[in-house]
Amino acid sequence: MEEPILQSWESLEKLQGVQFFKLYRQPASALAIFRKRLTNLAKAFVMILLYMPSPLPSHSLDLFVKEGSAKEREHALFLLQKYHIFNWMLTPEFARSLRIALTGGKEGSSYFGKVKDDLAAEDRMEIQELDDYARDRWEGILGFMVNSSEVLLPGERRPQPPSAFVIKLLQGGGLIELTGTASRGQTTTTTTTATVTKEGFAFVLQDINTQLWALLFLYVDSAGSLQMDPVDVLSFLFLVSSLELGVAYSTDGFDAAQLTMLQHLEELGIIYWPKTNYRFYAYTNSPLQIALINLFVRISSRHPNLITGKLTKTSLTVLPATVIDQIHLWQLERDRMTTTPGYLLKDFANQSEYEAPCTYADEIGVLVWKSDHRRIFFVSRIEQVRDFMAIGASKGPAQNAPYWP
Repeated sequence: MEEPILQSWESLEKLQGVQFFKLYRQPASALAIFRKRLTNLAKAFVMILLYMPSPLPSHSLDLFVKEGSAKEREHALFLLQKYHIFNWMLTPEFARSLRIALTGGKEGSSYFGKVKDDLAAEDRMEIQELDDYARDRWEGILGFMVNSSEVLLPGERRPQPPSAFVIKLLQGGGLIELTGTASRGQTTTTTTTATVTKEGFAFVLQDINTQLWALLFLYVDSAGSLQMDPVDVLSFLFLVSSLELGVAYSTDGFDAAQLTMLQHLEELGIIYWPKTNYRFYAYTNSPLQIALINLFVRISSRHPNLITGKLTKTSLTVLPATVIDQIHLWQLERDRMTTTPGYLLKDFANQSEYEAPCTYADEIGVLVWKSDHRRIFFVSRIEQVRDFMAIGASKGPAQNAPYWP
């Protein structure tokens, strides 16, 4: 496959004239093409012709072009004809939609539907939260491509892995190759490992804006396999790109295809879609686990390795006070202990042999715990302490103390 990162906006050139006319029925699509694909001179030509009821003579356009700019004029006309915007007169579909987009001619403050002012407080998100959510999703996608989870440092949080849809999209675009499955008992566990391809490596090195649009146009190209019209998908993407950041929009009146596209955009981290259906899915065939789940979930269906249900007010009863107290005590007991990875050093021959490395470990900041009367201490790192003890052993008869990770 040729460089997918270079096929983003250029894939529009594959559309036929009829498909462009269908695309231009959506004001957001006309506005997106106008903003992103036209030169300044081409935009000027569009604005000149936008409210003209009749065709404009070709020589009249020359009045708006500076001398010596014939090359820019020809390129502007080439772009307008390539995107089926005009043939010495703006195409009706493009002109109508662009007028609506520029003047706000549709009802409401958004083409997406009425803005939701009654959103619950728990579902509202600040712009910074939306940015963190999108960045986490996107870093999870890029991290999956390069297997960044294999090089996590202690204390680092594992990024959220991409959904099956996103993985299939990356694979279909030739950005990754997938390997690895495993079975255990009666349950089949699939462990997917991604290997980044040459095109995928070039993709990862691009800026986020280029990566995003490249992946979105891969999504448009895969619309046929998803039983969707590529023009409808492209029009919907232009529609979403025209929305205001941080504003909640209603999805009332959306058909099944549009809701599916919203789900896909959520999995890419482009939108945040609060879910309030309280559906519950558990992949298990254990009678004990199913019985436990049935205590707080109203089970609606059961399959060989899957049960589905819903959380309701009646299925979730209030915990007795004694149970709450027990949970609180258990949490307090659990918080009393913390674990620290490191090395324990002991069995020193005498006090001086113990004190020298212990003091050195404290000075370099790796000493975690010590017991002077038992002549043992615990360190978080061993390399420098080991070298210090080796130097001390070479200067005298004392032997290096053993250590255990």
